[in-house]
Amino acid sequence: MSQMEKALSVFEAYESKDLAVRPDRCVRVRNRHAGCSACMDACPTHAITVELNELSVVWGECLGCEACVAVCPTEVFGSVAAGDEALKAAALAAAEAADGLVCFVCRPLYAKVAQLVDPAKTVVVNCMARVDATLLVDLAAAGVAGIALVHDACAACALAGAEEAARRAVEGARELVAAFGYAGRMALRDKLPSAIRRQEEAAFDEESRGFFASMKQEMRQVAGITARTVAEELPGEAVEEEEDPFAGKVLEDGTLPRVDGQRRKRLLGAVDALATDAPEPEATLQAGLFGRIAINREACRSCRMCANFCPTGALRKFDFADGRLGVKHMPALCVNCGCCRDICPTKALTVHARVAAKDVALRTSYAYYMAAPDVAYNRPDTMYRKVQPLFDTDQLYDMQH
Repeated sequence: MSQMEKALSVFEAYESKDLAVRPDRCVRVRNRHAGCSACMDACPTHAITVELNELSVVWGECLGCEACVAVCPTEVFGSVAAGDEALKAAALAAAEAADGLVCFVCRPLYAKVAQLVDPAKTVVVNCMARVDATLLVDLAAAGVAGIALVHDACAACALAGAEEAARRAVEGARELVAAFGYAGRMALRDKLPSAIRRQEEAAFDEESRGFFASMKQEMRQVAGITARTVAEELPGEAVEEEEDPFAGKVLEDGTLPRVDGQRRKRLLGAVDALATDAPEPEATLQAGLFGRIAINREACRSCRMCANFCPTGALRKFDFADGRLGVKHMPALCVNCGCCRDICPTKALTVHARVAAKDVALRTSYAYYMAAPDVAYNRPDTMYRKVQPLFDTDQLYDMQH
């Protein structure tokens, strides 16, 4: 590979590989029967696929919009350049400069209006689809006066489809904060608010300082990718193979490890902050940020596979000493991914987006009692015990090697 080709590969990596990916968090990697397709539906270039328990990203087709970061319910994707905390800090700084208003501007629009707006009062994102509901609720809980998401003509953009993703995020956040008394405005719009307009032409040295500060940060990122690229090409170095994310990690009760969702923790922390001064909410949430299950007990066969595969721990098994068993569900932890519904072998479980706001605030759990199963699942002799009654004979032997 020539030096020029290496340089180009580095900048290609810089442009398209600014994401951290955790496939072990993906509900379809955890179980191929899961129907979640949030990241694939949001990706404008269809660069993401999940097939046969394997998640793949065609990095050469990634445009860096980071819509996948915002929409994934189990936080498979993470932004390396602008993580959630960094975005929140930038937004709060912009709000302080703009009398409490946070204004997000998509990069295509900012490229057109950079000379018209005050950079200290704007938060630039690659695409408006990057702004998720959790960030908006978190900012409302921090006390900002209002939030504006200003975008360019999405239909003509290479990242078409972002407007709908951003609209869903705003609707979900607006519904949640309103239930707890937040009176500030959240709006998706195509016109810049007057509060962020530049009052006077920036001095040449101020623009220069901003340019070089930006270049300094960008070159740090490029240097990091350069180091990784060179390390991958060093001769004679053993490449460490990735470990199977589930090898030896299935818990004793048959459940897969739970996803430690930092975004959900921040969302619930923001709800707590909003609910401190508000009366107990009576509102109903139905935008899909949370979920509530229902189980048809006549169809349920008590296998509890729903709890085994729940990625967030919203569904958990319980077994009491008196023989009662079942699952409990906490709507506040439910990300509405539908994995439990898709895994149910008898289609006895449904997931509803309609959730009482007080169930989220109070972390309410609902218990679903089940009949004792005829067969003990997740045992080496499970298949034998299921087949034996079909033959109605005691002359069937369990052959194990």
